[in-house]
Amino acid sequence: MDDPVGHLVRAGAGRTVHLGNIILSFKDVADAPLGACSICVSESRPGSGAAPHRHWSYGEWHIILEGKYKCRLGNEIHDVVAGDMVYAPPGSVHGFRNVGEGTGRQLLISWPPNHFEAFMTEIAGGATDTGRPGSGSATDFRRIAASYGVEFVDTDI
Repeated sequence: MDDPVGHLVRAGAGRTVHLGNIILSFKDVADAPLGACSICVSESRPGSGAAPHRHWSYGEWHIILEGKYKCRLGNEIHDVVAGDMVYAPPGSVHGFRNVGEGTGRQLLISWPPNHFEAFMTEIAGGATDTGRPGSGSATDFRRIAASYGVEFVDTDI
């Protein structure tokens, strides 16, 4: 019997998506054993992050690698720092804002695979209507989000 072989993903491998002040680096693990997930490194500048939302079609883990964030998880707000982990099951309200002085980094693990990546890639594919005057014609962010089972909630972090 042959020895099992692991799966190596090199630094810089995968695809990077820029979304405002956030950089998402998706790692290709689809053909790895037990690779039924997507892995992404998220970098966010101070003040940026993901507004409170829920998604019914996928769950995710957020592992804080660097920085300090305010995190909404349901009705509670938490300070999270490097080493903390946050699980957001499908349907749970959650959001993050970098409240540190430097770039924050998170490792995101979501499933099913490629769902979050496809959503972020479609959003980043064109200008996004921010709702600000003069933003011009742009992709309808909320319509795209809804097509991926993502709903933004009217609350703050």
